[in-house]
Amino acid sequence: MAQHQDKWASWLAERRFGGNRDLQQKTYRALNNIRDKIIENANIRDNDIVVDIGAGDGLLGFGVLEQKPEVSSVIFTDISEDGLALCRTASSALNAGEKATFLPMPAQELSLQDSSVSVVVARAVYSYVKEKAQAFTETYRILKPGGRFSFSEPVNRFKHTNKSYYDFFGVDVTPIREIADKFFVAYGYPLKLDDNTMTDF
Repeated sequence: MAQHQDKWASWLAERRFGGNRDLQQKTYRALNNIRDKIIENANIRDNDIVVDIGAGDGLLGFGVLEQKPEVSSVIFTDISEDGLALCRTASSALNAGEKATFLPMPAQELSLQDSSVSVVVARAVYSYVKEKAQAFTETYRILKPGGRFSFSEPVNRFKHTNKSYYDFFGVDVTPIREIADKFFVAYGYPLKLDDNTMTDF
């Protein structure tokens, strides 16, 4: 892995699986199911221009190119230029050619023209954006009349409602309370749901 990669790109490329191939395969099986549902719901047609917002490692965009070869193009966008570099490398390996374009930009400031694309797809992007209303407005702005927007987003605040402080995403961390307390302090737990990007939907 290149030393210059930002933390997000390096996490996408390898750190999220911790070297565990079984976890990697299990994760991708689950993600591929979500990907396929997003693509199905987008009702992609011949010659559509598709934008993958917050492309990450290209799960959605490459899924579109594979499943819907009749599209005109797929524009991969992400705030991480290193992440887009990973997508460029994958694009080369998959021979995506001129159908794939890579543009660094945040979801809340899309440098694309009004009414210029047919479909927008996204997965787990808006949770990371503080300016959620602006991001959705931007998505609407770039869509042509009759365009489609298909996305999947975790509403993380549901995981924190009426749960014990030591119920961490369904895992009881009471046995390691001393370590857990250090983590909670570092990450600002208990979360103020309306002040945290990940829980302010």
